[in-house]
Amino acid sequence: MKLRALPTAFLLAGILSARVWADAGYTSANFLKLGMGARAIGMADSFTAVADDSTAVYWNPAGLDQTWGTELSLTHSEYLEGVNLDFLSLSQSLGDDGALGIGFSGLGLQPFLATLEGPGGSYAGTGAAVNVSDWALSVGYANRLGKFTGNNLFQNTLVGVKVDILDQNEAGPTGAAFSVDAGALQLFPKDHLSVGLDVQNLGSAVQQRGQPVLFKAGAAWYSLRLLDPTDRLTLAADADLYSDTGFEPSLGAEYGIGLDKEDRGFLRAGLRKTDN
Repeated sequence: MKLRALPTAFLLAGILSARVWADAGYTSANFLKLGMGARAIGMADSFTAVADDSTAVYWNPAGLDQTWGTELSLTHSEYLEGVNLDFLSLSQSLGDDGALGIGFSGLGLQPFLATLEGPGGSYAGTGAAVNVSDWALSVGYANRLGKFTGNNLFQNTLVGVKVDILDQNEAGPTGAAFSVDAGALQLFPKDHLSVGLDVQNLGSAVQQRGQPVLFKAGAAWYSLRLLDPTDRLTLAADADLYSDTGFEPSLGAEYGIGLDKEDRGFLRAGLRKTDN
């Protein structure tokens, strides 16, 4: 993938933007839009071109080929009013054969009693407990494009694909669906630069409502030994285009430094415009 391919991607995104607002509030499985993994969330979701750990199975499946050995990530988030989000990701490097990734995300609400309505809309007490939960199971694979083409020119081009099976349960079964993500990463090691593209949530509808399709483009740059021989500064930017809520840019930064021979500490910050 060449840098000149990026204008084409943004042109396609611009065509889509002409109709995005018409779908606001009419998509299903919107829990898929919630960021997964504490690291990426700390960088304001600017992770499309970083994607170098097991959470790449969510952010950009092509990044799975940047993982080492076996990596496991567990995240638990608590929102207002008893809403909980859990995410697990596991990746396994296969060496020259690429990498595999598995992810599971679940959004749940603590059970509450239903409110009953009497004649004329009057309050009639409470009824049975209401349970609400959404989940998605993901399987992804990535490898270097050069492995498929046999051309050394693409040894720094990573490609990946992910398949999701998801389910919505809102006061009773709502529906199940599947979706596919496809991503690419172009690495420029000498320049400490990477560029990423990703398309997410291309799949079937739930109760006649389509999933929130997302086009992602991002860039990331890092510097070593900026203030200390062991440190690394990463700067990232994403441009996201949702099929229902439109354009949402973000900026993120991560500064890591060695604390001792085995441990590292990290500071992360970011800024994101969102209408989710």
